Amino acid sequence: MFIKIICAFCILTFTLISSSCGSKESDVLNEEKSTIVVTTTQLKDLVSKITKSRFNIVSLMKPGIDPHTYKPTSRDILALTKADLVIYHGMMLEGRLSELLEKAEQQGIQTYNATSSLKSARIIFHGDIKKNPQPDPHVWFDPEIWTTVAENFTKMICLFDPKGKSGYINNLLSFTREIEEVQKWTIKKISTIPTNKRTLVTSHDAYSYFGRSFGLEVVALQGISTLLESGLGDRAKVVDLIKEQNIPAVFIESSVNPKALNEIAKECGVSVGGELFSDALGTEATLSVGPEGNSYSANTWTGMMVHNVNTIVNSLGK
Repeated sequence: MFIKIICAFCILTFTLISSSCGSKESDVLNEEKSTIVVTTTQLKDLVSKITKSRFNIVSLMKPGIDPHTYKPTSRDILALTKADLVIYHGMMLEGRLSELLEKAEQQGIQTYNATSSLKSARIIFHGDIKKNPQPDPHVWFDPEIWTTVAENFTKMICLFDPKGKSGYINNLLSFTREIEEVQKWTIKKISTIPTNKRTLVTSHDAYSYFGRSFGLEVVALQGISTLLESGLGDRAKVVDLIKEQNIPAVFIESSVNPKALNEIAKECGVSVGGELFSDALGTEATLSVGPEGNSYSANTWTGMMVHNVNTIVNSLGK
């Protein structure tokens, strides 16, 4: 199936596609603007914050979609053929899109890896560190790293579109102030959780950066990629830890099947503390109260962080 999709990419590059094949986003594109295609919801938010309305921005993935297991569709191929610039996360987050992105580059479409310039000292590695280190791609949970990603993107987009440079720089300053505000707010909120309850149990290992940034131990049923299913041994370790440490709650994720963690919660007699956003942002309709008592939508980085922090604190801080 995937080979067929790659072949279709080449065909679509030279074939006129009827408007009925387009996605809802492509149907409303402003033909006077260049189009940036992004792979994930996190990148859509970041790119939108920096570029505002200067480009059409199309996201291949939507809220609730797991990028680890996402399979490219014919609409994705169509979007890529129409893109002036493609932004992807990298670090193997979009594993099944890698071949398609490579094909886009070969077709002369400009692409940008949003995490390629990050210093390895700031990256968390898993697996066999000496022989086969696996970089943890969930860097958006570290506010300082996400700020760097935004800064690096701004440098690139200023070269891509020099006429918008002053606006991009001003927008970056606004976005980084927003990130810093949420970071300070999160530190205060997490401090209300008793130190012996600062253990975050989740479906897969997406929160190591969050744990490192805000002082929580992170325990996950699956590894950094949801492509690898957890075994009985993994499950037994999580169950034992919950019982040994009297952990009061576990947390499911919006983009991961909750069945296994729900079963563990029932077996251990603990509550499901709520649903966290991990590999995808939420919808605009999901609102949470954050810094200064303002409401934030979960379809933004800020709103995702505020929602997650409130959910965690409300369950572990009791």
